[in-house]
Amino acid sequence: MSNIDLYYNSNKDQIFRTDQFDLLTMKINGVVRNPGSLRDELINNARAIHQQYPNIYIALSGGWESQVCIQAFIDAGIKPNVVIIKYPANLNDNDVLPALETCKKHDITPKIIPGVFDQFINGGMVSSVEKYQCYSLLTSFFARIAELANIDILVVDKVELKRDVNPNRAWNFVRSEDTMMWPLRFNSINKRKVITNFFCYSAESMLSFLTLPTVATVASNHASGKISLVSLKQKLYRDGGFDMPVYYRTVGTDRIQGLNAMATDTIENTIKFKSRSAYVDYNSLILALTNQGKKEWQYI
Repeated sequence: MSNIDLYYNSNKDQIFRTDQFDLLTMKINGVVRNPGSLRDELINNARAIHQQYPNIYIALSGGWESQVCIQAFIDAGIKPNVVIIKYPANLNDNDVLPALETCKKHDITPKIIPGVFDQFINGGMVSSVEKYQCYSLLTSFFARIAELANIDILVVDKVELKRDVNPNRAWNFVRSEDTMMWPLRFNSINKRKVITNFFCYSAESMLSFLTLPTVATVASNHASGKISLVSLKQKLYRDGGFDMPVYYRTVGTDRIQGLNAMATDTIENTIKFKSRSAYVDYNSLILALTNQGKKEWQYI
């Protein structure tokens, strides 16, 4: 389940792109009740996801979102399974070490999966790119890991607000075609599922996040110089009821010098489409979530 639907044209069943002129469609549903605090809403999300996928593994990193997610599961009385992806040569220790520390704190034994990039780029990457229409090394890599692991995995999303995707420089909620649609394709083919909606699992959790004082202040352009929420995460999650240590940005493959260059040509020669972003400005999103405005947008 997700409060956000992504598909092509006006066909909710079309999750594979077949033409360069296919319209990327984003539909957002509205609330059915007044939302509680962010913490309460994320606990609700944790319970709902666990009820549907009782053996699901949280993909845990050193980033804020996955750390907040596992705390919400713990606060819900659920001791979740955890999977940690470890890059070679300790390249993502900023993720692995905090993730291991969190597991130790909650007496969780994580499943650790090694990420062997050179073997993947020279082996299974083309298959993943073709099968799931992946536009980047990172998403095709995750898709292959999900195949091999053969477990239900929760890859934690975020309510991403940015000010550099729209020419008018307004704050926009952004959803990437690359990161958010390959799991839909993966799930249509495989028995085990990849779930990428935690913060956006319900309209209530989205609205609770968007109306946090820190987020509302930034979105009203009262915090000068900001183009994203990255530097404010500790404050906004504390606003939402999560009093947690400082975490750092997840280390994706884009942070590893030269790695993407090794894969880019192969990916571009394999798939003929470029990834796009679906976005809607902050005020329009609030109206959609409160059932007062437009709920579907299309992009080419």
